[in-house]
Amino acid sequence: MLKSLIPAVMALTVLPCTAQPAASRPEPSSAEPCTISKATGGDIRVVTCTLAPGRSYRLTARFSGGHDDTSASLTASLDGQAADCESGSKVSLFGEDGDVELYCRVSAASEPDAKRTLVVTVLWSHAQYRDVILSAE
Repeated sequence: MLKSLIPAVMALTVLPCTAQPAASRPEPSSAEPCTISKATGGDIRVVTCTLAPGRSYRLTARFSGGHDDTSASLTASLDGQAADCESGSKVSLFGEDGDVELYCRVSAASEPDAKRTLVVTVLWSHAQYRDVILSAE
């Protein structure tokens, strides 16, 4: 009897791991809110985002490997006009160590029915570009 129980216990022990379907990766959205281009090669990215009306957003540019001579900055335009990032934004850095970031807060609330276009140019030196994230606030 013990000989017949061992294979049954082994099968039941393994069954939950093999019986569950593998988790599927989420499909990428076909309508991404931002596009990122390497404008001239080098340490620059131009990020173009479509903003839904009536919301505030934060665009964050992240870097790694910051050190004593790392520098970075960003400039923004909204619907083709130069835009100042709102209070609490961080649009430049110099000499920061480790993982560092810049961020720009903007509002698309002034035109409640129209989508807005945000273009942010990110420049950096002596760091590794990681990514850009757009989040609603």
